[in-house]
Amino acid sequence: MPIIIEEEAPVTPPFSLTFGNLKDLVYGSLKNKTALEAHSNLIGEFVNGAYQDIVRQTHSVLKKLTVSIPKSDNDLTLTDTLLFVRSFYIVDSDGHYKRLKRILYHDYLDRMNQSTQESTPEYYTWKGIKTPQDIIYIYPKPSQAFTGYVEIAHLPTKMTSDATECLLPNPLIIYYQAAVEMKRILNEPTASLEADRQRSIAKLMFEYRQEPSYSIP
Repeated sequence: MPIIIEEEAPVTPPFSLTFGNLKDLVYGSLKNKTALEAHSNLIGEFVNGAYQDIVRQTHSVLKKLTVSIPKSDNDLTLTDTLLFVRSFYIVDSDGHYKRLKRILYHDYLDRMNQSTQESTPEYYTWKGIKTPQDIIYIYPKPSQAFTGYVEIAHLPTKMTSDATECLLPNPLIIYYQAAVEMKRILNEPTASLEADRQRSIAKLMFEYRQEPSYSIP
């Protein structure tokens, strides 16, 4: 079984907000404090819901992994919920780098059915984009041990402590979305916040959901 031997620290956003900060921002944006008392427990739920929803849309929470891939092993089980693989390199014992090509999961199954012969891996895949999961597959099975360098977009866990920092590059988007949802419950206007939300999500999608520029680690 391939083993993750090193995990780079997440990229620090240009500015960060904690779970507590985001809840305070949402609370402060709401006008009808009397009506809010019956729904205040929803703020944290909406903040976390917005966090995971936006990350799923934008693939903007990234992590780089260094992986030890033994001979004959062709699946890598991650400790994170995988949304997208941005790049996958392998390097052999002689220091030669090779970038693997992404293929669809059903193409991987077809190739495995045709041949299980071991060689230098050429391709990688995962089961699907719509359903987050945690296994990356490579083909063909490696004929020798390799080190792999993988960059993934992953789904962070929900924030539980007020001190937990949001990993989204622009955490204000969470405030925009959660505040819009709370204002709809309280029948407050949402047009300005909704425009900010849509504009910010579009910017993140442009920046992170493009094909990445590949470079040797």
